[in-house]
Amino acid sequence: MDCREAEAALDAFLDEELPDDARYAVENHLEGCSRCRQEYAYRQTLQCTIQQSAADIEVPGRLWETIRTRIARVDRVQRRRQTHAPRWAMLAGSAGLLALLIGVSLWSWGPHFQTSPFMVESVNNYIRYLLPDAPYDLQTPDADQVRQWFRGRVDFMVEPPDLRAERYQLLGTRLGYFLDRMVAEIGYQGQQHRLSIFMTKGEGVSRLVGERVSRHGQEFFVTTTKGYTVVAWRDRPGNIVCSIVADLSRDRLLRLAFTVAGVPS
Repeated sequence: MDCREAEAALDAFLDEELPDDARYAVENHLEGCSRCRQEYAYRQTLQCTIQQSAADIEVPGRLWETIRTRIARVDRVQRRRQTHAPRWAMLAGSAGLLALLIGVSLWSWGPHFQTSPFMVESVNNYIRYLLPDAPYDLQTPDADQVRQWFRGRVDFMVEPPDLRAERYQLLGTRLGYFLDRMVAEIGYQGQQHRLSIFMTKGEGVSRLVGERVSRHGQEFFVTTTKGYTVVAWRDRPGNIVCSIVADLSRDRLLRLAFTVAGVPS
């Protein structure tokens, strides 16, 4: 089993829907592949997050009826299909299609925005590094050490904001890579919540989207992805795109974003 096959089977593996031979194949692959182990750990965390968040969501009755109708339609299509694909591949495909249908149904209820790849990847990386075995490249509460560590590693200025007045302590930093670019992440710990700030060079970053909030000439964009709030903005003088992600309310995270951006709240 290669990485492509393993990733296609991970969701069914997580849900314990694989037959024994496919389950053993995935287990053997995970033992020898650190990349797929990281992806598996990420999906475990994401699944737990979705399950915990779903308990607090009240779904309208008409939406459940829409979902049931679409599931029945998928079931009729699946029964008409004749395929020689392995059962675990069919399960993974059906699960993915079902998730897509439910997602489309949920998306059609209530307000929504186009997605910003940078904001989505900020949340994805925030979730990945909530895992206990994902340490920072530099673990320190000293902002000067963070500044010095990034010199020569990125071609933009990394300035760790002081959030002690907001009761957030600097934990450390790491250098990430997503959307084909180097991204600096700075982590903070509050009394109950962890937050991450992401910074990257502005060239080539597609436009930010979401709820637009303007404060003293600075535009911020707010959205929620996978149960986490993310606020992003462009620091035009420094030509840097920034985002801040946490399990916080919109208003609370916006106030923190104002502080990070140096905008009076």
